[in-house]
Parts: sequence; structure tokens; C-alpha cells
Amino acid sequence: MRHQAKLNDPQGRLAAVNRIAVWGKTRNPEFGPLSDLIASVFHAPIAIVSLIDDKRQWYVSSIGMEQSELPSELTFCQYTIRQQQVLAIEDTTRDERVRNHPLVIGHPHIRSYLGVPLTTADGYNVGTVCICDFAPRRFSARDFSILSDIAKVAMGYFDLRQIAMRSLDRRVVAASFSGAG
Repeated sequence: MRHQAKLNDPQGRLAAVNRIAVWGKTRNPEFGPLSDLIASVFHAPIAIVSLIDDKRQWYVSSIGMEQSELPSELTFCQYTIRQQQVLAIEDTTRDERVRNHPLVIGHPHIRSYLGVPLTTADGYNVGTVCICDFAPRRFSARDFSILSDIAKVAMGYFDLRQIAMRSLDRRVVAASFSGAG
């Protein structure tokens, strides 16, 4: 059962990010098909699955972004993780939060954004699933629903990855003790 998002606990959120990022804070090829799917479903030139700690957002998987990470204060997703629901910016040039953003006024000239927080089972927003486009865009309730469902799938991948890493850790510890005998 998922809990209400814990939006006012930055230390807890950071601990949750570090638990999720057990393999390190880099791109992960296992998530590649997910960003491919997102880009395809939404006909979007940019699709990202990311995690956000206290200093940066790093792309676990992405289509259409040259960078592998950005300082968290330079991301649209910083606003997404501060809320429970979808964040839709249909025209970035008209949104106070981002209209002067380097990726809006400069390359790649992002004009629309749709993002959903990645929320852990215990209620922490640890990252996002998002799309960006180079043209203003209207988003529908169906778009919100589909991207929210994809975010749940992404969290399932993260959860399975954590389980696999814990299992591997236990086997390594057990092997080290059995070899000591």
C-alpha cells in the first residue's frame, strides 16, 4: 500500500533516494526501454526517468537529452517532486517558474513539460518520469493517467532492483562467512 506523499521531510526523501539508487547514480540500461516507450507513446522528443537528490537530478534513462545529469535547481522536475500529482506546463514561455530557464531560452528550447513524481511505497518523491517537447502542447487527463501508470511501472523496476541488490548482498555475506570456516 502506498502512503500519502511526504512532501515536508527532505532528510527522509534524501535517504529514500539513496536507498533507491543502490547501483549508483548513473544511467542504467535496464531502464532504456521505458524511456523509449514514453517517447513513443507521447510522440515526445524528450523522455526521462530520473532520480533527484539534494544537489542534482540524474537521468537513469533518457531520450533526447545530451546531459546525464543537471543541478537540481536547474530542473523542471524540482517542482514536480514538491507535489503529489502531475505537473503540466503547456507553454514554458508563459510559466513564471521556468520561462527564463536556460533550456527554455537556449538549446534545446523546451516549450512544454509533463512530469509525474516517482513515489516510494513509504511516500517519498525520489524522482520523476517526464516528457518535454519543443512546441507548446495541451495535455489531457488521459496523458496524466498514462504517464502516472508509467511512473508506477518505473517504481516497480526500482523496487525490484532494490530487492535484487539486497539478495546479492546477503549471498556475498553468506559466501564470505562460509569461506572463513
